[in-house]
Amino acid sequence: MLAVAAAALIVAQCPGGEPTCPNYGPSEPMPKLSADLKMLALDALDQVVAEPSELAELWDEASNGPKRRQVINHLHDVLDPPNPPQADALFDIELVAQSDRPHKLSQDPWK
Repeated sequence: MLAVAAAALIVAQCPGGEPTCPNYGPSEPMPKLSADLKMLALDALDQVVAEPSELAELWDEASNGPKRRQVINHLHDVLDPPNPPQADALFDIELVAQSDRPHKLSQDPWK
């Protein structure tokens, strides 16, 4: 649970992150955390939900387990936002069939 709390503190300083809860968060303002901590927080969150995680097993047995997983997913998405889907390509790319490609370069590639 400490890993999740630490990740939440890092997320609070990211764009799209929610501020820390005044009741459960730090009692004093947090200093600006290093951007390098994002990767550590992502690794920690991945370990929390990976097999065999005792915490993940407990969540699976609890009635609020799905809600806790949603929180982890939200923290993860703020730390590493998913790429938005591409609407339309700027231009079309024609793929050249393998048989249309030269297999070897000629002696003089400029001929």
